[in-house]
Amino acid sequence: MNTLGGTEEESAAKRRKTMDSQSVKPEDPPASVSSMDDSARGAAEEDKRRRNTLASARFRAKKKMREQALEKNHKEMSAKLEKMEKRIKELELENKWLRGLVVQNKP
Repeated sequence: MNTLGGTEEESAAKRRKTMDSQSVKPEDPPASVSSMDDSARGAAEEDKRRRNTLASARFRAKKKMREQALEKNHKEMSAKLEKMEKRIKELELENKWLRGLVVQNKP
């Protein structure tokens, strides 16, 4: 038994009742606010999707430009390599011809 004359169960029930009345319960928002939240959320998602689509398009365009620049550079380097290899063969032939002249003119 409780010292104030009630049982422990009664005092516990009073405490729960007091705590329940003191706690703040959030109220459900009105339907119009809920629909505004849904429409705002939908608009935000649509905006995000639109911005993502634009960003993807920009990325693809940059990627294409980068690939074209690499291909152009590859073609230029290939042409330069081919030209240098041709020059090497010419110089090797000239060197061989000059060595032949030197060997022929040796006493």
